[in-house]
Amino acid sequence: MKKITLVILSVLIGFSAIAKTHKAKKKKAAKGNDIVSVLMMRTGCFGHCPTYSIEIKNNGMVTYNAIRFNTDSGTYQKKMGIAKTDVILNDIVKLRLDTCQDQYDNLVPDLPNTNYEIVYKNKTKKIYAARFGPDILKEMTHRIDEMGHKPDGDNTWKKVAETK
Repeated sequence: MKKITLVILSVLIGFSAIAKTHKAKKKKAAKGNDIVSVLMMRTGCFGHCPTYSIEIKNNGMVTYNAIRFNTDSGTYQKKMGIAKTDVILNDIVKLRLDTCQDQYDNLVPDLPNTNYEIVYKNKTKKIYAARFGPDILKEMTHRIDEMGHKPDGDNTWKKVAETK
């Protein structure tokens, strides 16, 4: 009888600890992340590869800068809203991009590359040649492209500067 009581008590204490951990994680997630912005840059190649950058800020603003070989040229901005941009920024935290290498080996110099600059409240993380990094970087590149690449003819983006 004492063994059964001890087992039941152990199970209850275990469930209580799990519940506390879950509440703490939920509370931490509700606070948000400490990312100020993420800048993704697509570099050129020896041909006509589009060169551009996309910056997503924690205030909901997205900036698309078409540099070379894009249909549009110049810098465009669009207010996407904090809820939409937080999805990307929270995923950067969840996927732990801050633990990625600073640079990956580019074995094919003619291929366009992807570089990142993630600005946190207290530090900046730069990742060069992310194209040759882990799949999570490629997935994040695709998702940032979907959010921040100005579609041709989309007039909801406001042009704020000409290409330099």
